Amino acid sequence: MSLLKLLRNENGFAAYVALGIISIMTVLGAGLIIIADNELSSVKHNLDRNKAYYLAEMGINHALWKLNQSPAIDGAIPETTFGEGTYETTYSEQVLTSTGTFNGVTRKIIVKTIESTSPSAFDVGVFGGQFNAIPDGVTIWNGLGSTEPNRVVIENYGDSTLTIKGKVLNKPEVSYTEADGKTHPGGAACSTGRHASAYSAGGSGINFVGSSAEGRIATTSSGFLPPSFDSTSDDNKITTAGTYPSSNPNWTTTQTLTPGQTYINGNLIINGTNVITTATQSTNPAELVVSGYVYIDGSTIGNESGDSYIRILAGGNIEFNHSTWTNSVYLKKETQFYSKSRIIINDNTRMNNASILSKDDLTVETKHNPTGSPDIDLKGILFSKDIIEFRANSPDSGTIEFEGGMVAGYSSGDGQIHLYTNANAPEGTIQLTFSQSAKPSELPSAFSVTSGAQLDYTTWREQ
Repeated sequence: MSLLKLLRNENGFAAYVALGIISIMTVLGAGLIIIADNELSSVKHNLDRNKAYYLAEMGINHALWKLNQSPAIDGAIPETTFGEGTYETTYSEQVLTSTGTFNGVTRKIIVKTIESTSPSAFDVGVFGGQFNAIPDGVTIWNGLGSTEPNRVVIENYGDSTLTIKGKVLNKPEVSYTEADGKTHPGGAACSTGRHASAYSAGGSGINFVGSSAEGRIATTSSGFLPPSFDSTSDDNKITTAGTYPSSNPNWTTTQTLTPGQTYINGNLIINGTNVITTATQSTNPAELVVSGYVYIDGSTIGNESGDSYIRILAGGNIEFNHSTWTNSVYLKKETQFYSKSRIIINDNTRMNNASILSKDDLTVETKHNPTGSPDIDLKGILFSKDIIEFRANSPDSGTIEFEGGMVAGYSSGDGQIHLYTNANAPEGTIQLTFSQSAKPSELPSAFSVTSGAQLDYTTWREQ
């Protein structure tokens, strides 16, 4: 082979080699670009994940702060924007769940809390956002008059004027004589502090009307916040009752309730019988959960002796002595009643250290003037998220006595208390007494407020 031909052959080979090398480098370069781009995307995604995590952690800390500032956190805390991201937190059954979102990437933190709770006490006789008036025939007593004569027994925390025509007095009181056109204990002047205090936050304060007006205006409020009531748990149980087979029982023979829930999807009538329980602990009461209304006529709810750990929850109205008001209804010690709708208490209802709670209106009305004095006698707790009415304004009205603590609503806009008597109502037709001893020892758990909370880090989970 000639030298020239050999050189030509080698040049062709070199070209092929060069072309191969260029192709390999092109492929490698493209691969490196792809790898670099993936790395950059991965780094960016990790940065977004970290930012989402920090937002979720921020949500946990925010919720914990709110839990220690405001005891009534329940459900979702509104979504909060921070920088270019957001966090949203929910709180339920001592579990905080916070979701942080940044650039479409979400991280979630779930952690339990350790709570310190204390029962929400009823430390004022009558709490209401708006009073229409305390009319003639109404007497409100301070049952701690001998030991705490300056206790505010009426707290009108709304923006209305509190007009007092009836009496607001301390107990125990002694003989009454006339002085300065008003009734005073033993002829003493009002300045002796024998009259209980009333406080009104808004309007023109307190307006005393007529010669029968009694009381002392408090310069400051009682210092106690009205108890709040979280009905979420009870409402959920009522919803569950609606999933059971439909029935509308009419109980006319003794019923014994065991601890735990008994569900009825329908309406329940308890007529002329007893409902008792084998439950012995407030932490595991017998709960009768009814999706519809509950009518209780001429019956006894609770055990004859000892505490009666019975709770009756209703999606519809609860009415005591709906039709047979000539027979007495007895609500025994530590029984509790909750209606997602209204509660009506009629003549010949007797309550002893029990609780009656309504998400809507609560009405106490005497209109049939049955035999017995008083015609309605209630000792315990009355609570309504809306309106409480005491009515003794029909021509045949009897008398109403209540001892314990009463609250209508827990903000200035929703709670109202109406007291109605007829034109000829004698003094004491309606008597309301602030009494600690009349309150049940086992308040509904929904009144427990969180006094402090901390995170249980052993339960910390990240998603």
